[in-house]
Amino acid sequence: MERETTNTFLIFINWLIPFLLLTLASSGHSAAVIDSDAALARLLESGALGPVMEDPKGHRVQVLYAPLSRDANGTVAIKKFRYRVDKNEYFYPASTVKLPLAALALEHLGTLLGADRTAVLLTGAAHPEQSAVSYDAFGDGALPTVARYIEKIALVSDNDAYNRLYEWLGPEAVEARMAALGHEGVRIRHRLSVSLTPEAMQRLNPVRLLAPGPRQWTWGPRQARPLPPGPALPLGQGEELEGQLIPGPKAFDEKNAFPLEAQLAFLQSLYFPETVPPTQRLALPEKDRRWFLERFGQLAPRSGYETYAALPEGYVKFLAFGGRAPTLPEDLVIFNKVGDAYGFLTDVAYFVERSTQTEFLLAATVYVNANGIFNDDRYEYETLGFPFLEALGQQLLEDARRRPRERLAPTDFERLIPWPP
Repeated sequence: MERETTNTFLIFINWLIPFLLLTLASSGHSAAVIDSDAALARLLESGALGPVMEDPKGHRVQVLYAPLSRDANGTVAIKKFRYRVDKNEYFYPASTVKLPLAALALEHLGTLLGADRTAVLLTGAAHPEQSAVSYDAFGDGALPTVARYIEKIALVSDNDAYNRLYEWLGPEAVEARMAALGHEGVRIRHRLSVSLTPEAMQRLNPVRLLAPGPRQWTWGPRQARPLPPGPALPLGQGEELEGQLIPGPKAFDEKNAFPLEAQLAFLQSLYFPETVPPTQRLALPEKDRRWFLERFGQLAPRSGYETYAALPEGYVKFLAFGGRAPTLPEDLVIFNKVGDAYGFLTDVAYFVERSTQTEFLLAATVYVNANGIFNDDRYEYETLGFPFLEALGQQLLEDARRRPRERLAPTDFERLIPWPP
């Protein structure tokens, strides 16, 4: 009982201090805006973001902040400020890899004449470790379509939806396309929430795609070509596997990788393709691109799917709302993708506030695994990780509001944003 009381008190303090500091900062409208990497560092190291920042290196903190401005024609300009962003400092990306995989699935449909996002994706099984899917697990008995898999990824970060798209596209094709788009250091090597050998991960299920009308495509069982492992970057002190502690650092060289710079660049290319070179833009028809973008701003309990009706509106919104806020402001929309596993929390997001025409991109990752043991489910998400990302998002939202910028006519601004349904 004493431990529970102490933990509750610490949680309260960890939330209270950033809130008070944020309130004081918010009242100072004349405060200078962030205009350099050094200014971002001063904010992060000011004490306003809680105990994580007492040891940013140990917590492997990386932050990439990109406020937006528009001219009178709505043309976007983006500035980027970095804190400890380093592609060589590995963090496990967890579910953030689902965003590019979902986008590439939609792009791949465009190469199949007559296929669109309503195409049914039927997955077979050719090996004992594989499982088949012939209906959607939303609970309504519908057929599994590419669109619904993308929606499940966007709304609740569904692992099975990601796995089915992985089995269809294959890791080789995904990595090759990401490299062609100019995103360095991206590795897509495995399904999520299933334990398989690297060889089994490369064995891809047979798949059938059924388009509206008589068209269909078939991919038989495939063995993806083994891809070279990443650099050996052992982390931690051990790992629990099947109830046994395996001592020693865990190697992540066979795991997925998605550096923070690449995450924000990919999000930018989706929402603001005009700001990146043509070679970095996905080949998506505009109506499909906007449909896709809208889904990642939608809130799960407002989606119309009964399965998600009881979730908080802040679910999978780590930055500014800690992933659990019961409601979000009606005026604010966050288009984002999060990841959490092995003690790593990551979120890459595009924030839009209607009334103030505030816009910014923000990507951040933090590591909270004090005992260094992976898979023991003893991570400091609640006491350290989520409060840090919440305070960070709120602080930078306030900075973005203060920035000088053009204000468009409300109707013009509304037309520019892919608002969620």
